[in-house]
Amino acid sequence: MNPRAIAAAAIALVIAAGASLGAAWKAADWVEARSRAAAEGAAHAAGANWVRVEVDGLVVRLSGEAPDEAARFAALSAVGKVIDPERLVDAVTVRDPAGLPPPKFTIEFLRSDGGISLIGLVPAAMGREEIGARIAEIAGKRPVTNLLETADHPVPDGWKPAVAFALDALSRLPRAKISVEPGVVRIRAVLDAHETKETLERTLREAVPEGVSLTLDLRAPRPVITPFTLRFVVSGGQARLEACAADSDAAQDRILRAAKAGGATPPLDCPVGLGVPSPSWADAAVMGIEAAASLGDAALTLVDADMTLVAGPDVPPDEFDKVAGALSARLPAVFTFRARHRAPADEKAAGGTDQPVFRAELAGDKGTLELHGRLASDRELALVVAMARARYAGTKITAEVRPDGNVPEGWELRVLAGLDALARLHSGELSVTPDEVRVSGTVAHQETIAEVSRLLGGRLGSDGFSLDLRVDPALALAERGPSPEECVRRINAVLAQKKIVFAPGSAEIDASAAETLSEIARIMMECEDVPMEIGGHTDSQGREEMNQALSQARAEAVLSALLARGVLTRNLTAKGYGESQPIADNKTEEGREANRRIEFRLLSATDGAPEAADGEAGAAADAEGQAAAGDRKTAPADATARPGETGTETEEQAE
Repeated sequence: MNPRAIAAAAIALVIAAGASLGAAWKAADWVEARSRAAAEGAAHAAGANWVRVEVDGLVVRLSGEAPDEAARFAALSAVGKVIDPERLVDAVTVRDPAGLPPPKFTIEFLRSDGGISLIGLVPAAMGREEIGARIAEIAGKRPVTNLLETADHPVPDGWKPAVAFALDALSRLPRAKISVEPGVVRIRAVLDAHETKETLERTLREAVPEGVSLTLDLRAPRPVITPFTLRFVVSGGQARLEACAADSDAAQDRILRAAKAGGATPPLDCPVGLGVPSPSWADAAVMGIEAAASLGDAALTLVDADMTLVAGPDVPPDEFDKVAGALSARLPAVFTFRARHRAPADEKAAGGTDQPVFRAELAGDKGTLELHGRLASDRELALVVAMARARYAGTKITAEVRPDGNVPEGWELRVLAGLDALARLHSGELSVTPDEVRVSGTVAHQETIAEVSRLLGGRLGSDGFSLDLRVDPALALAERGPSPEECVRRINAVLAQKKIVFAPGSAEIDASAAETLSEIARIMMECEDVPMEIGGHTDSQGREEMNQALSQARAEAVLSALLARGVLTRNLTAKGYGESQPIADNKTEEGREANRRIEFRLLSATDGAPEAADGEAGAAADAEGQAAAGDRKTAPADATARPGETGTETEEQAE
């Protein structure tokens, strides 16, 4: 063969082989690219963005760290649908569960007129059923939407007290959004009346458990203030803002600054509300305060658009005329103005002994009201006494009043207004003369002074009354009611006097216990916010399991009996202890009698654990029973007295 032909054939063969090899490489790259794209697309579509894909020819290698085994399986299954499983190499690892952060437990409560909804994640140990049962109690007949989920993780610190507090707050707020996290509670609520805002806010802040942070946002419509009243008094080198009202925050600030400049000392209160008689109210109030302060001994009363300035007897007439004239000239035209000098006490006495007077003396500590003086007729006397009995319920009333047909016109209305004002005091005196109605005494709150000023101003006008009232902080403390320990002590004292008796061997309450239960219910009305446990106990006769069940049923029967008497039971729990906590020797009949009992205990607000509370001794016990009672001083489970019983049963009945 021609050598040239051989060479040409060889060259052609080499070129063909090279072209084939290049085509093969390109085909392989194309196959790998297609496989990689298909595998990555399937993994990402399944949400497995953590998957890494490596392709070597027909072999597809999957790697990366899956958050859990389920995610790993889902990723392999998704890729296996687009790549032949025989071509897959599984190099995926699974993250160590111990390294996962704990879930974020949280609850959001929403309450409105349409019902209650709750959503969030809670520990399984404190499951949705337990919280849902409490929510159902709060909702009553309104619907409940429970979207809580659970996670099997330990209960974090601060979770239980935060949830308990949130549930208590939810029961008080008919329209609210409450968010709960461990140790954190956030509350936003809308109230029906502005008057309840401060009281609720104070109550909620006082109830916050230790270790729980509270963010509170309570909103309420501004109240309607009627009449719009301001009273500023300067006497004896001191100034008092006894009553105040403003129509805006800016007006409030102006009035309070004027009162401070006039010598009034904090705390000062000037509620913002609706009902202002004129846009110039703040202007008139500031002018009047400045005038009274400049006199050094004066009382300014502004009731709606009616202003009165009364100067003390020691104020020089020339100075008084100058100040009163300037104030009258500056006041906006809508306001009426009167000014007068208060007569010295000796001049009042010299005015004649036949001047009609009506007096009333209220002694809050003694519960007595004494009426003296004159009224127009016996009919007016009967009317005044009837009003006093209705207004001073539970107070012993003594009336030494004589008829006098010469009393001024409107005398009866002045007396009734004064008695209505006096009823708002703890103790005090009322004096009604033709010149003025004077009320003096002690009150529990500064707000009461403003309330009395508005009441008398609305009925008598700005020139018809004077006040001399003092705030006694001790009275406010007494109004808060008994302490939790006192609540338990008082209930146990009732049980010590007369036990709750049950039918033998059953949870049916004997009719003889009705009076005891009613007395406990009356005490509970003052202690509805105190968490307490009703504990049922038996003697050791009979089987232990049966005694425990019987004691539980009896405790629940007492709870139901209190509910039937109108007691709110949201803070009451019933628990049966059976024979496990004797306080006396079960070998004697007297000991078994003492061990069969109902008792109340104070519960911790944070975890429901019983707390110690002083109580009355429940029944006479022998020496061994006394020793057992002494041991209770160191055992929280037996920290209270054991005054009640759960009935009397024989050995046969217990069996």
